[in-house]
Amino acid sequence: MYNSHKVDKSILSQCDDPVENQLCSTEKLIKLSNDWGRQITQINGQRKTSPPPDWQGSPPDARCEIFVGKIPRDLYEDEIHPVFSQIGQIYEIRLMMDFSGSNRGYCFVMYTNEQDAQRAIDRFNNYEIRAGSRIGVVRSINNCRLWVTRLPKDLNTRDFMQNALLYYKTHMDAAMARRRLVPERGKFVGTTDIQIDWAHPEHIPRNVHEDLGV
Repeated sequence: MYNSHKVDKSILSQCDDPVENQLCSTEKLIKLSNDWGRQITQINGQRKTSPPPDWQGSPPDARCEIFVGKIPRDLYEDEIHPVFSQIGQIYEIRLMMDFSGSNRGYCFVMYTNEQDAQRAIDRFNNYEIRAGSRIGVVRSINNCRLWVTRLPKDLNTRDFMQNALLYYKTHMDAAMARRRLVPERGKFVGTTDIQIDWAHPEHIPRNVHEDLGV
């Protein structure tokens, strides 16, 4: 069993007053960052931890990453890390955030090897991370595709077909494109009826990722 860096468990206590919740969360993150010896930064709705201080070489393979869904919206890295570090060394945690400061209900945890990722799936899928709150854990899919539907039938087929599948180089590129395209979709084709959403792989259980777009 991996012996993770010790984190003061006092930071895991909940903030009962909703008004103070955001400040409390910030204080917890600062303490976690100091105890863990890593930076925690947020860019474009994604909050991520830096790699282990002693890490050298390229990042782990994409197969080392897991998707964690159905997490409570007020649960953050100070509770995620102690749970998943029981399996092995964590390379990175990526928590999706909204503008209110709450998480978006899911995160990604990357281990330093594929074996630990599989062990985390086996152990923590349907795990009760809080009383009455069970999470879903599956292998992460580096989703770089957007599915566009309900396009006008009179569009020139050289521009679009009735349905289109857009491919991007990285998940972040796809996420940023979706963030831009959804509110401005009427400007591109003259109608707001079109739909733009993630082309989720069919084999991921629906109860894990439903309603959890970036």
